[in-house]
Amino acid sequence: MRTTVKTVTFAAFIMSFMLMSLIASLMQKLPAQFMVAPDTPENFSVLKIVRATSEPQDTVMKQNGSYIANLSIGGIIPIGKAVVNRTETRLVHLSGEPIGMKMYTEGVLVVGLTDVDHNGKNVNPASSAGIKTGDIILTVDNTPISSNFALRRMIESSKGKAMELLVSRDSSSFRVNIKPVKSDSDGTYKAGMWVRDSTAGLGTLTFIDPTEKTFAALGHAVFDADTSVRLPVLTGQLTKATVSSVSKARGKSAGSLNGKIVGDSVIGIIRENSDTGIYGVTDMDVSHLPIIRIAGKQEVQTGKASVLCTVKGTKPKYYDIEIKSVSYNESQVTKNMVIEITDAELLEVTGGIVQGMSGSPIIQNGNLVGAVTHVFLNDCSKGYAIFAENMLTTSDSLNAAA
Repeated sequence: MRTTVKTVTFAAFIMSFMLMSLIASLMQKLPAQFMVAPDTPENFSVLKIVRATSEPQDTVMKQNGSYIANLSIGGIIPIGKAVVNRTETRLVHLSGEPIGMKMYTEGVLVVGLTDVDHNGKNVNPASSAGIKTGDIILTVDNTPISSNFALRRMIESSKGKAMELLVSRDSSSFRVNIKPVKSDSDGTYKAGMWVRDSTAGLGTLTFIDPTEKTFAALGHAVFDADTSVRLPVLTGQLTKATVSSVSKARGKSAGSLNGKIVGDSVIGIIRENSDTGIYGVTDMDVSHLPIIRIAGKQEVQTGKASVLCTVKGTKPKYYDIEIKSVSYNESQVTKNMVIEITDAELLEVTGGIVQGMSGSPIIQNGNLVGAVTHVFLNDCSKGYAIFAENMLTTSDSLNAAA
C-alpha cells in the first residue's frame, strides 16, 4: 500500500513538473498582442492548445476595437493575458519574384583598419583615436559624409590638421579627434582605415501594398559581410532581376541563387533596412500579381504550407513545405517559424533553402502567413521564417512616419 502511495505521489509530481514546464514554455512563446480580423470570434485558438477568451471590456478599449483576452490551456489552466486588436482585413499583392538591391549608407562604414607608413614607422591615426571596425562615420568637422570619395578627399586635404568625426556605434554616437599623417609611400595624408558606402545583392520581393504602393522584401536586415553590422540606409534602389543559375546547398555549405539585374530597371526606392526586411516605395506594374490576405500570427499552424520562390528566370513557382513549429517570442522577430522544404523538385534544384530565397512568401490556407529568412547550416532543408504580420507592422509604421 505504501509503495502504491509513493508511486502515485511521484507520478503526480512528474505530471505537475511537466505542466509547469509547458506553461513556462508557452508563456515565453506567446506575444503581448494579437491582430485579428473584425469578424474573428472573441474566443479563438492559439498554438492549437491555447484559448484566448475575452474578459469584460472597458468602454475605451471597446471604442478602439480592442479587448483584453485571458490565455489558458484548453480553456481551463490560465497562463496569462494579451491585448487583441481588431483591424481591417489587409490585402496585398503577392510576389515571390527576384529583385536586385543597391543600397547607399548613411555615413560610411569602417570595414577595416590598416597602418600607415609615416616617418619610418607604422602608425594608425584611426585606431589611436578610438575608431573600430564596424563604426559608422557620419560627419567630419560637422560636414555630413555619404561617400568614400568625400571622406578621402577631406582627409587628404587636411594636411595633417586634426579633424573632428561624429561616429555611430551600437545605436549611440560620439565624437573623436583624428589627426591624419603623411604616408612615406605616396606622400598623401591618410587616416589608416578602409570604408564602404554602398552594397548590392539579390533577394526576393514578398508583397506590395496596393494602397500605399509600398513594398516589403527579404524578411530580415541586410548586414555588411565583413563587419556583420546592419547597414544604415540613406537611400537605395530596387531593381528587376533574373535568376541565371543555382549553387546547390551541399552538406553544411549554404547554396545561393545566382542572378543579375535586368537592364536599367529601377522599380522602387529603398527607404529602410529594418530588422524585419527591406522596405520602400515602388511604381512597378502589379497587374500580374495576385491579391492575397495577410493572416494574423495566431492563424499560423504547424503542418503543410507552400513557398513561392523563383529558382530560374523571373517567374516564381509554388513548392511544398511544412511548418514544423511556431513561436511568438517577440525578441526573435525574424525567427517565428521553423520550416522544412518537402518538395522533391525544389530539393533537387537547390538542396534546400539557399541565399537569395530570403523574402520568399509562405502561403497556408490561402493566406500569406510569412516569408523565408534563414537556413539551418546543419540541415539546409530547414530554416526560419518570419510572420507576414511582422513585416506588415513594420511597413505600416514606416508609412505612418513618412
